[in-house]
Amino acid sequence: MGKNNAIAVITEEEFQIATRDTGDYDLGKQSVNEYIFSLTSKNSQKTMLSYLKLAVTTLDSDLNSFDWSRLKENLVIGLRTKLAQDHSPATVNTVLAAIKGVARRLWVNNILSTRDYELLLRVKSVRGSRLTKGRALSKQEIEEVFSCLEESASSASIRDRAMLSVMVECGLRRAEVAGLQYKNVHLDEDDPYLTIIGKGNKERMCFIPEKTVERLQEWFSIRRDFDGAVFTNVDKHDNIYQTPLNTHRVWEITKEIVKKLDMKNWSPHDMRRTFATNLFNLGVDIVTVKDMMGHSNIATTQRYDKRGAEKMKAAVKKLNAS
Repeated sequence: MGKNNAIAVITEEEFQIATRDTGDYDLGKQSVNEYIFSLTSKNSQKTMLSYLKLAVTTLDSDLNSFDWSRLKENLVIGLRTKLAQDHSPATVNTVLAAIKGVARRLWVNNILSTRDYELLLRVKSVRGSRLTKGRALSKQEIEEVFSCLEESASSASIRDRAMLSVMVECGLRRAEVAGLQYKNVHLDEDDPYLTIIGKGNKERMCFIPEKTVERLQEWFSIRRDFDGAVFTNVDKHDNIYQTPLNTHRVWEITKEIVKKLDMKNWSPHDMRRTFATNLFNLGVDIVTVKDMMGHSNIATTQRYDKRGAEKMKAAVKKLNAS
């Protein structure tokens, strides 16, 4: 059996060390800094730095001591082979993308020759795929979640109803939920909508179903009309603060609900998978779903379609009954 395919997220200290811009750094480390800071968001920076950490760890080194002048075609081919033994093709290919991003900066900084850089760029990706993780929640499970939240009139429950409704009926990512601003919620329009700034700094419009409009209005009635984040912290005494929820707190809230209801595990991103799967079940074409999800390509959207597993399970049940 292979090792766990998950990428270990680097610590904040490691991030600061690896991206610190000081005169003591050599050109190799400076090249890493330049690549990381060329990325458009802090999340992207941390993600790709994690993949670089995986690369140098696989090469029996670390981010602080690795000699980036070693980054040549043969080394990268060996790295690809070694990673492919324990990690999914998607993970290996993302590592290669990070390595090639650093290689470009190494070339610009005259650490890699033009020939070595071109050879490295020609290192091919790994073919293949793995089953996507996560699941779509059933209609019954969604009803169970909201029934549980509706049992309480607390400020936190009202907030969580609105937040989860936005996730499952508008398909927002966890970071988009945490970053959603009050000025970008347009409830007074004939067709209410959210303005979302998603991955890659791409802006999209998300129209809001009636039930979610009602839940947002209920939350705003107690949150008050201050600018800033839509979803903010509520303390144990039911006091509402203007400090925004962070992505980790959004994750914690879902875990608390799962534990309380003793449900099969699900994550905030499973709400997004549920949104996409529900659209497919309603017959919405994949191009429209792609646009509603804020994806750059259809291949990504296809991975969110969880109807296939349910169809296969239903087919096996028919076999068992025959």
